[in-house]
Amino acid sequence: MGYFAKAGADMRRKNGRSEGPIVSLRNPAKAVCLLLAVRSLSGADLPPGFSEERIADGISGATGMAVAPDGRIFVCEQTGALRLVKDGVLLSRPFLELDVDSYWERGLIGVTVDPKFPDQPYVYVVYVAPKPYPHHRISRFTADGEHAKPGSELVLLEGDNQDQMGGTIKAGHQGGGIHFGVDRKLYVAIGEQTAGAPSQGLDTLLGKMLRLNADGSIPEDNPFYSSTRGKYQAIWARGLRNPFGFAIQHGTGRMFINDVGASAWEEINDGIPGANYGWPNAEGYSTNSEFKNPIYAYRPTMGRSISGGVFYNPKHVQFPSEYVGKYFFQDYMNNWMRVLDPKNPQNISTFARDMAGPVAVDVGPDGSLYYLNRNAWVKDEKWKPKTGSLYRIRYTGETSLLGITKTVRAQPTFAARLSQTGFFQRMQPLEPSGDFVTYEVNSPAWIPGTRIQRWLRLPVGTKIKVEEAGTWIFPPDTIFLKHFTDLQDRPVETQVFRAGESCFAACSYRWRGGDAELVEDSLVENIGHINWFFPGSDECVQFASSYTGYFFEIGPAQINRENQLKTWNSLKMFDPPLSADYLQHAAKMAALDNPTASDELKLRSYLSVNCSMCHFPNGPSRGNFDARFESSLRELIAREPLAGDLGIAGAKLVAPGDPEKSILLQRLKRFDIFRMPPASLNDIPSPALSALESWIRSLSRDGETR
Repeated sequence: MGYFAKAGADMRRKNGRSEGPIVSLRNPAKAVCLLLAVRSLSGADLPPGFSEERIADGISGATGMAVAPDGRIFVCEQTGALRLVKDGVLLSRPFLELDVDSYWERGLIGVTVDPKFPDQPYVYVVYVAPKPYPHHRISRFTADGEHAKPGSELVLLEGDNQDQMGGTIKAGHQGGGIHFGVDRKLYVAIGEQTAGAPSQGLDTLLGKMLRLNADGSIPEDNPFYSSTRGKYQAIWARGLRNPFGFAIQHGTGRMFINDVGASAWEEINDGIPGANYGWPNAEGYSTNSEFKNPIYAYRPTMGRSISGGVFYNPKHVQFPSEYVGKYFFQDYMNNWMRVLDPKNPQNISTFARDMAGPVAVDVGPDGSLYYLNRNAWVKDEKWKPKTGSLYRIRYTGETSLLGITKTVRAQPTFAARLSQTGFFQRMQPLEPSGDFVTYEVNSPAWIPGTRIQRWLRLPVGTKIKVEEAGTWIFPPDTIFLKHFTDLQDRPVETQVFRAGESCFAACSYRWRGGDAELVEDSLVENIGHINWFFPGSDECVQFASSYTGYFFEIGPAQINRENQLKTWNSLKMFDPPLSADYLQHAAKMAALDNPTASDELKLRSYLSVNCSMCHFPNGPSRGNFDARFESSLRELIAREPLAGDLGIAGAKLVAPGDPEKSILLQRLKRFDIFRMPPASLNDIPSPALSALESWIRSLSRDGETR
């Protein structure tokens, strides 16, 4: 999946439409509800004392940026324009306009300037030229004031013919990062255009980090200089998938390479000459000694498309001293920026949330931090221009500012410890206060090695509003609790949800001894028998994403069990009360271990709870099926797989009578980059495999049950 394509469906939802409020359950059969929020340009959520201002907006297909030593900022537009920001103003006339192939992820994709700019007035770019065939081109231009000098292009390197290099989406995985090292050599990151295998070969530039002299000649001390010929002598490191962003630390020369993962890991790699980072033979951490493991990698539960990065080592330090020498990196899909300590790479903290598809970050000469939002999907027939924006972050130490500067992130609204929430009358064992109602669900989300307890509290004097077609609307300040214990009943995590006017706020508490501590930044921890993901606090949870770490299993089809729905009705929890007809005909899910339910009903329930947050019409998945409970599994029969056939001849989403050719089953069985769900932290077989295989075998060739 391509870099922007990987995150694209989510960005489409954020830009295209809204189905709020999140407190509504719009179908009596739905187990989860969806928030499809419009992404605004209101800026990021930052730590106390930091503020930001919008420098520019209306940028079309933002892909990269570079802050020059004189403070001017060069911004790449994918469609070929190199824009210039001077004195805080985006100039109307581009610095440069290039003829590019801008389909999907191709286009103008990288820029840097000479370290002695503007005394040496050279600007370097990476773009995909369309003629005589699509290929990367690295060129140098001479600046003449606010524009490139006409006819000044010096082509430093011509890349490979992309029409001949393979790939599922040839225009994907283009890379494009470009920077000078402290050795005054030019480093360029090139993606593998979804082809995979070329990343390992020394006869192609794809999937590589390149090293050139500033004039385009190739340094003779490059690690593969003697074992390659021609332009391939520029190869400096290999085994990369889509190194969209990388950074070089001033002073030390240390390089960090951000490599976008497939479905298992997002990587930060130490840039080392001659290194092999493993792709496509390895993703994330590997036991193969031939491959260089990342210094830090994170699962899709935390983020899904690592993008820009920069070391904070300015000549003039503007941020507090604890940020000096740290590495700032972004995730395009999950809209955050985090800080990593290079001396202790597992020491990670969140610096910014609620960005809008961030793709690049850089440090200005005054010590300010600039970040670039793309806020758009790949460039295809549905692409929209002028959605990007550029922001500057400064440290003021103030709590409020006037004018266009935005002061952000108030103090956390969640209690620091679970015992301080006031929701519990006893902590060991956990027991909520008497105004909470215990409830169970028919088909719980599959979370291996755990037991879950659930409670609900409506505000005094309020009820769940039931609208036409079975919509449930929970009143603001409704509280939901989910308490996770391991199989020995030791507490692991407690999640708190609070309904608001338009969405849910949610937080996680990690148990330590007799109490639990608030988790502000998401983390993964081994709890003895499994890896456990603790989601960070979120003021507006998006249940449309399976990667948030928050699952919300409630709705008529879940509650309708063992007279529970009738009990809620008798407690007068609904407005208006549920009719006898409603109670009689309300849908009912079934757990996988339900002995009386059919395989088909159990599978519809399982897929709805565990998969429908991605697999629904116009959702983020390319999997070509609707996993919602109200949809029929029979719609999957004989359907062509859109996200790959795993090399299986004659593969279908569901091949009647043939489990081996059924991609739905095969991907649930995988533990590699093709696994589903991709966010799995543990190599534990899905409990649905037996029921799914049994159901597939029961189907005749015409799709009917035998």
